[in-house]
Order: sequence, then C-alpha cells, then structure tokens
Amino acid sequence: MPMQMPLQPFLGVAAKQKHQEELAKGDPSSHPFWVKTPAEVWASDQQFREYPKNNFCNNLRNYRKKTRVQMQSIKFEDAAAVQHNNLFRFKSDKNNRGNPRMHNHPGKRWLELDVAAGNANGRKPAELKKDRPEYAEFGTIQFCKAVNKERQKQRTEKFWAPKRNKEGALRNIRRREQQLSELGMNPDN
Repeated sequence: MPMQMPLQPFLGVAAKQKHQEELAKGDPSSHPFWVKTPAEVWASDQQFREYPKNNFCNNLRNYRKKTRVQMQSIKFEDAAAVQHNNLFRFKSDKNNRGNPRMHNHPGKRWLELDVAAGNANGRKPAELKKDRPEYAEFGTIQFCKAVNKERQKQRTEKFWAPKRNKEGALRNIRRREQQLSELGMNPDN
C-alpha cells in the first residue's frame, strides 16, 4: 500500500530555500535569522505562517545547527588550503641557484609552441635559445634541459594520452593547433 502524503507539508520548498539562503549569507552574531527566536522568525514573514509553528521552529533550529557545522567546516577547510598554499608557494621568480623559474616564465609558453611547431627539431637548444629574447634569461644548461624535457613531454603526449583520455588529448591537440595558427607558426606533422 503506498504511503500517504501529509495534508500540510512539513516545511515547504520555498520556505526551506529561504531559510537556508538567509542562514548561509547571514552573520551568526547579527543576522535576524540567527539572533531572533524561531517563534519571532515565524511571525516575521507571512510565507512562514503558512506552516505549523512547532514544525517551523524545530526546522529552523535544525537548520541553524546544520548551517553552523557547515560554516565551521568551510572555515577549517579554507584555513587548511591557505596553510597548504603558503607551504608550497614559490617565494620568488628565482630558484635556489639564482636562475629564473621556468614554470611561470613567459618563455615556457613560447618553448611549448616552438617545440610543437617543430622549430626545435634538428637544432641544438643553444641555437633555439637565440631565436627569442624570452629565452635569453636562462642559462645554457638550464635551457637545454627545458627543451629536452618539453620534447619528451610532447612525444609522450602523442603516445600515451590518446590511450588514457581520448577526448582530453584531442581537445589539447586542437587547442595547441589553434594557438600555433593564431601565431602564424606551422606545426610539423
């Protein structure tokens, strides 16, 4: 036998959403939904008076508890994320040897595009370094390692990525081809 629905809903969807929104955006020390008693909140809005006062008051107390726990959880997770970022944040654009870091340097983007376009094929990294002023900051050994690393990365992308994530690999290939065509660099296929 199917279960019968109560004649009057426990707490309507619109009222429930308004509760949750008001509690989430409000400050527990000053917002009326937090400061007033549940009976005062019930009396403050015609929409709330459609529901039985006892049900409304119980639900508001439950939402307050639930929202307070969620707010504490969010605050804890935000603090943990800030602490994590502080531990792994690069303090400067130079590494411990005084060389510029490659990961956030504008030359990295150009290096990726040069290798994808085939400008690095058949050439020594020292020759490639002379092509762009962005590369001049890097030492010869550091730049050679970066070029070889990028070549290896793009070689393995062509082999492994299609096996693992076909859509992502195709999206990456299309994005790279679009970047190269916008810059007027023809990729070697």
